[in-house]
Amino acid sequence: ALLALANFAANTGNVPLARLLFDHAKAHHLPHESHAILVAEALIVARDYQAALDAMRTITVEKPGDDTPLKALLNGLQAVAHYGLGDVEAARLFLSSALSRPQLRAESLLAISRRLNAAGAEEPARQALLRAVAIDPLNQAALTRLVELDLNLNRIDELPPHLRRLLAMRQPSPAIL
Repeated sequence: ALLALANFAANTGNVPLARLLFDHAKAHHLPHESHAILVAEALIVARDYQAALDAMRTITVEKPGDDTPLKALLNGLQAVAHYGLGDVEAARLFLSSALSRPQLRAESLLAISRRLNAAGAEEPARQALLRAVAIDPLNQAALTRLVELDLNLNRIDELPPHLRRLLAMRQPSPAIL
């Protein structure tokens, strides 16, 4: 329940609520790494990219040698924050690291793509969607967003294979069609 509420706080950019839930989890000795990442995500949604980077620098989600989904997600969010600050080189490095990790789920990539798009990085958002669709070809939300982004970017030549897969889905979005 705490994570669901923290996820809501992150998606709405409610930094005080996200921090309150992080503090609660930490004080009660609950796993709090996910809460820390959600605080950073709330800062990103609130467009406080520097504070988000500062918050992410304090997060440790792995022991040396471990490779976790949270680390991959953290790299993706760092890419978003760097794009938001205009540091394209650092953003590319973090995004490349995130996209190369096999532990990242399609849903996480979809969220990273949304955040990248909101930060004005449409082409990197598309890269994240391509990776999401490669990981989970039946993820209708990722495929729908990829088709929508291809249309927005005027990438008509790359649209047909994605559109064919979308039309084969159970209920393709009428708005996209």
